[in-house]
Amino acid sequence: MTKIAQALLVSAMSVAVLTACGGGGGSDSVAPAPLPTLSVSISAPGQVVLYTGRNVSLSATATSSANLAATYSWDFGDGTTGTGAAPAHVFAKSGTYTVKVTASDTNGTKAQATATVVIVDAVLTTPVITPSSANTQTGLEVTFTGASSDPSGGTLTYTWDFGDASTGTGASVKHIYQNSGTFIVGLTVKNDLGTTVKSTLSYQVTPSSGAPTLPVVTSSIATSTPGKAVSFTAAATDPGQLALTYAWDFGDGTTGTGASVSHAFATAGIYNVKVVATNSKNLSATSTSAYTVMQPVSNALVAGCSGAGCSTTGTSTYAGSGVGVWQYTNSASAPALFDFTINGVKAGQVATIVFTNPSDKLSLSLPAAGAITVAPALAQAKKTLNVMALEAQSSQDGAHSLMHYKNQELLKLQRANPVALSSSVRAVNVPPVKPVAVGDTRTWVDTYDSAKPVSYNLKVSQICKLKSGRNAVFWADPTGGATDADIQALANTFCLNGGAGTGGFDVLTDTMGDAYGSKSYTNTITDANGLLDINVVLPNVPASTGWGGYFWGGNNFLKTAFTSTKNSNEALVFFVNGPGVTQSLNYYKSTLMHEAVHMINFYQRAFVRDTDHDTWLEETTAMMGEDILARTIFTAGYNKMTSVRIPQYLNTGGGVSYVNWPALSGDNYAFGGAFGAFLNRKYGASLFKNLVTSCNDGTGAGQVTSYSCLNTLILNAGGLGIADEMTKFGASIWSNLPATGLPVGYGFPQRSVDGNFDAVDVLTMSKSVTIKPKAFAAMAPTTHYFTQETIATGKTTFAKANMVVPPGATMHVVIRD
Repeated sequence: MTKIAQALLVSAMSVAVLTACGGGGGSDSVAPAPLPTLSVSISAPGQVVLYTGRNVSLSATATSSANLAATYSWDFGDGTTGTGAAPAHVFAKSGTYTVKVTASDTNGTKAQATATVVIVDAVLTTPVITPSSANTQTGLEVTFTGASSDPSGGTLTYTWDFGDASTGTGASVKHIYQNSGTFIVGLTVKNDLGTTVKSTLSYQVTPSSGAPTLPVVTSSIATSTPGKAVSFTAAATDPGQLALTYAWDFGDGTTGTGASVSHAFATAGIYNVKVVATNSKNLSATSTSAYTVMQPVSNALVAGCSGAGCSTTGTSTYAGSGVGVWQYTNSASAPALFDFTINGVKAGQVATIVFTNPSDKLSLSLPAAGAITVAPALAQAKKTLNVMALEAQSSQDGAHSLMHYKNQELLKLQRANPVALSSSVRAVNVPPVKPVAVGDTRTWVDTYDSAKPVSYNLKVSQICKLKSGRNAVFWADPTGGATDADIQALANTFCLNGGAGTGGFDVLTDTMGDAYGSKSYTNTITDANGLLDINVVLPNVPASTGWGGYFWGGNNFLKTAFTSTKNSNEALVFFVNGPGVTQSLNYYKSTLMHEAVHMINFYQRAFVRDTDHDTWLEETTAMMGEDILARTIFTAGYNKMTSVRIPQYLNTGGGVSYVNWPALSGDNYAFGGAFGAFLNRKYGASLFKNLVTSCNDGTGAGQVTSYSCLNTLILNAGGLGIADEMTKFGASIWSNLPATGLPVGYGFPQRSVDGNFDAVDVLTMSKSVTIKPKAFAAMAPTTHYFTQETIATGKTTFAKANMVVPPGATMHVVIRD
């Protein structure tokens, strides 16, 4: 037996015997012959380890005392059944399953046997990258070989990123570097079930010896249009002063020769133009550069808004006053060279052009807004918001997101080492819930830095009752930090005066479900001995502490579950920065609710539904929860989304990716919080609920990406999808729309149905925040760029020429007073 119990364990075998009935007889009667008996057993499968997504070969053998034939029916323990003596079955999810077989002979005699099957997820081995040489020279071919393995026997595909904007596929690939330098070679290996693993290699490329230098390519025009000739010139030198010849491949199926060539591309697109310089010794050097051929588009704007607040008339006229919106979506595979004219504008109005890449794919081309002929409308206003506080909170955001990563890693551990998830099995070694009273003490371990856990001796300051029947227990630090009055305010936020009404946590559990329940693993804490308390721990942390608050799922597990949970508090608990509460009570009231969403999500999604949001959607969900609760927990109009997140996002100036969180920065949180507030006012609180209860995203079989899941929820709510909302959100933010007089679908209007949300006046807010539009760059997934200007005196039209709209991008033009 291996240590993860891969083999199938036969737990029982039954023998069924029919009872006989007969009439009386004399003493010389013959005793009836014994009735046939039947037994059945399950044989262990031939596989040493059993994996999700792979056939598991099961077999059963029935033995009849009368040699009668038997049939077999199976219950695989995952909600599916089968027949036959040796069925093959695929388990979709990892876990421990009780498999039962029932054998029936021709007399109707039955026998059963059960067995335990442990199914684990296959983890691909980390790919090993082996180059054909330790380093190479420019212009010379190098071979990279990748080696990985799938313990479940799947088919592997290899995808390469050579670190120089080129890619390849296959276990062994050949590549020529055109430039010297150090390149990060990346290899992604995926099996036929979609499981992936990655590795990288730093590879050094030096200038070639004896070969010509890399040809330097220049073009007569930076970009072209279909049918327009462009001249390409290549210049290289040879170390031996040998004559050079040049061979061109224009990337469209045509070629040319000579140091200078002229070529016209027939269709728009991005072409890899390659030139090879070769000397008389047949030594060569190669350069490849991308050349863009754009499709000219003129006056192709369409009306982008409707309703009483929309001042758009047709495709090219602004009428009246208020907000006019036009848009263009480049659905082609090449950039569009775009120009337009909008009539009817007047001096002093503000014109904004917003580019959005709304997809979860990178756009390799850059947007361009044409020449700006007047001063930008966004002057450097004096800061009236506490920008220093925003920056400090931004730093905490980056630290906070690390905890979500740790929670995800914990779930991967659980799925790789499954222990039964049950509504009846209690966790071992967990003492019954012990009631606590105000003044009781306990040691709590801050495990944010798992390498350096810190213990705090705290006492109970407040206890309040939740609608679920649980208690919420607030732990204060006798050495300082949050005051008793602050903690009382937090308790009232959480429970609304000790259960006298519906508090913030009650609203969340009414919507999302409880923070814990009957679905617990045998290596986790349990409600079996009484409902667990929700613990809010407020240690007097040092001023240098980077976190404002966090929930770590490891506290839901026993200390003995995994190495990473050895410092578990074995309790439902989240930590809140005690000194921070005293410094900014409203901010931390909202933070408390943010962490509460994480706690409930961890249970309701990971334990109950075996799903898991990507970081960006998990954090957006938590911030949407804060926004939903603002009117419940605050009486003075505070809302972290309007006080922090939207101003933070304005301060970024754009260029932030919503779905890519590589640096886990406050800019990402700002985007997520602002977009979540936009969705709340568009679709109400029911979208937030569906993110928990209906979003089937994660990495398991049958699950979709978080982007796809949010897209489906928006479509189900009557919208046009996440891409449409992303473009309208960008237009709303970067054109600084007011709180009222809005076109349908734009801005942050007040909502009182299916939620209670205040309107957001982005126009007024923008005058208090320093906004520096980001320099245009290749558009990362879900990214906005914008430019803004004021209509000059005497102008009645707003026109642009030679704009570049990347493929897949949407451009909005917004005119407002």
